[in-house]
Amino acid sequence: MGSGLFKNVMGNRFGLARGEKFVAATGLGFVTTLIVAFGVMGWMTIRSIEQGNAQLIETNAKQLTSILASQAELRLQEGDLSGLRRLILDAASSGGVEHCSVVVPGVGIIASTTVSEIDIQSLDEIKASGIGSERLVRVLENGRVEVHEPLRVGEQHLMVLQIATSPSSTGSVAGYVQTILVVVGASGLVLMLWIYRRFRTKLGGISAVGESLIDFHKGERRVECLRVGDMLGTEAQAFNQMLIEREAVENESVDREIRECFATHGGDGVGLREACSTITQGLMIVDAALLVQYSNGAACSFLGHDGTHTDGWMLEGQGIEQELIDAVHQVLDGSSGTRLVVETGDLTQVSGGSTVLKIVITQIADGDDQRVILVIEDITQQRISDESRNTLMAQATHELRTPLTNIRLYVEEAIEAGSEDEAMRETALNVINKESRRLERVISDMMSVSEIEAGSLSIRMGDLRIGDLVSGLELDYKAQAKEKSIELSFNLPPKMPVLQADRDRVEQALHNLIGNAMKYTPEGGKVAVRFAFDDDDSMRVEVVDTGIGIDPDECAKIFEKFYRADDRRVSDVTGSGLGLALAREIARLHGGDITVESEIDHGSTFTLTIPSGTESMNQAA
Repeated sequence: MGSGLFKNVMGNRFGLARGEKFVAATGLGFVTTLIVAFGVMGWMTIRSIEQGNAQLIETNAKQLTSILASQAELRLQEGDLSGLRRLILDAASSGGVEHCSVVVPGVGIIASTTVSEIDIQSLDEIKASGIGSERLVRVLENGRVEVHEPLRVGEQHLMVLQIATSPSSTGSVAGYVQTILVVVGASGLVLMLWIYRRFRTKLGGISAVGESLIDFHKGERRVECLRVGDMLGTEAQAFNQMLIEREAVENESVDREIRECFATHGGDGVGLREACSTITQGLMIVDAALLVQYSNGAACSFLGHDGTHTDGWMLEGQGIEQELIDAVHQVLDGSSGTRLVVETGDLTQVSGGSTVLKIVITQIADGDDQRVILVIEDITQQRISDESRNTLMAQATHELRTPLTNIRLYVEEAIEAGSEDEAMRETALNVINKESRRLERVISDMMSVSEIEAGSLSIRMGDLRIGDLVSGLELDYKAQAKEKSIELSFNLPPKMPVLQADRDRVEQALHNLIGNAMKYTPEGGKVAVRFAFDDDDSMRVEVVDTGIGIDPDECAKIFEKFYRADDRRVSDVTGSGLGLALAREIARLHGGDITVESEIDHGSTFTLTIPSGTESMNQAA
C-alpha cells in the first residue's frame, strides 16, 4: 500500500516518467539523509555550546574561588574574623555567587552569606584538625557550579571555602539554539523539497553552498552550521574544505593571542589587568632572573618603584630590601617550599614615613618556567593596633591588680573582724565599694578603647540633666577628697538647660577628668569643677586643680592612648593612660572637644565642651 501511495504521489504531483522513478526514490533518500545529518549536527552544536559554557563557568568559578581563598587565608592568619565575613558578603554582592561560606569540618560554619548559618563566633572555638587538601568541583543543574577549596591556616588545613555560583543561562541558550535548529530544520526540509522539485540533484550542491554563504553574511561563523554535505558534488566538497582551513587559521590566531596574553600576564582579554590595577593589595609576577613581568600600581607604590613601567624592570637595584630578594630566590629554587611569607619594615620608624609590608610569595606551576607571584599588603596599622593591644593588656593587668588586691585584703580584714569591730567592717566595706567602682571604671575604659580600635564606639542621645549628674559625681569623689584632704567643689549656675547627649558617656568622660585631677593633686590641694552654659545652651565644664601640672610640650601628647608623662612624680601613680584619650573621643563624638592649659607646679585646667540641641544630634549622626 505504501509503495502504491508513493507511486501515486510522486507520479501525480511531479509528473515523473516511468523511467524516472528510480531517480525520484534516490532523491527522496538523499533528502531524508540530509534531514538526519542536520539533526545530528544540531545535536552536536547544542552539546558543543553546553560543554563550552559549562567549561567557561567552571573555569570562572575556580578562578573566583582561588582569589577568595587567598584573601580568606590572609584574614584567617591575621585573626581578622570581621574582615573574613565582609569578604564573603562582598563576594556575594558582586554578583555571580549564589552562596558562599567558610566551614570548619566537624565543628560548624564561621562565615557565610546567610548570617543565620554562622554558629562559630570566635576563632578560639576551633580546634586543630587537619583535612584533605584536594579541591572539589561539582557541576550542578542549570549551569551552577559548587567548589570546595581547602584553606591553609598555619601548617594545617582547618577550613573549607564553599562557593556555589548563580544559575547560568546555559540551558536557555541551548534551548534557544535548539528552537532555532528545529525551525531552521523544518524550513530546510521545505526548501530541500522545493529544490528537489525544481532542480533535483543537478544544482543541489550549489544551492547548499549559497545558503551557507548567506548565513555567513548574516554573522554565522560556526563550521557545524555552515558545512554542507559532501555528496552534493565538487562545489560542496570544495566549500567544506575552505571552511575547515578557515577554522584552522582562526584557531591558530586565537591560540597565538592567548599565548601572547599570558606571556605578558596582562590578561587584557578578560580584563584582569584593569581589575588588578584597582585592588589595594600589590601584585607582582617575577621570573627566575628577577625580571618583573607584571606589577600593579599598588605594588610599585609599596616597593618605592616610580610606576612609569609596571613590567619589564629588575627587582634588584631598585632599593628593595635584600631580605625580600633572598626570599624570592628561596621560593624560586624551592629551598623554602612553594610558599613563603615575609614582613619588611620597621614599626619604630613609622612616624618617619616607614611602612610595614606583608609579602606572600607563591611559586607558579608553569612547566619549565620558574616564576613566583607576590601579594603585597600594607599591615602598618595592623601592627600598630597589635602593639597597642599588647600595651593595653599589660597596662590592664597592672591597673586591675591593685583594686583586686585591695578588695581581697579588706574582705579578709572584714571576715577576721567579724561583728565585734564595727568600725573596721565599715572601713573595709567603704574601701571595697571604692575599689569595685574603680575596677568598674577601668573595665569600662578598656571596653570603650576596644570599641575605638574597632571603629564602633557610638553614643545614644537622650535628655541629660546636669543636676542629677553632679550629685552622682559628688558622691563618688567625696570620700577620696576627704582621705587626701583635698577641697573638692562643684560650681553650678542657678539655671541649667536639659542637654541632648549620652548621659553615660558624658559621665564617663567627667569621671576620667576629675579622677586625674584627684590623682595628681597633692594632699591639701584644691579641685574645682565649674559648669557654664553659652547662649545656645552648649555646656562648658572646667576641671581646675592645683596639682603638679603638665609640661606645655606634653599637653598635646597626653591625649594619646597609653601615653604617660616623663615625670618622676607620676611614676608611682597608677593609671592605664587611656582616660584622657577616651574622654576626648567621647567629646568629639558629641561634636565638642577637650582642651588643656597647664604649667609645671601650678596646676592644670581641662575644659570639656558639649554642644546641645540640634547641633549635637547632627554631630552624633
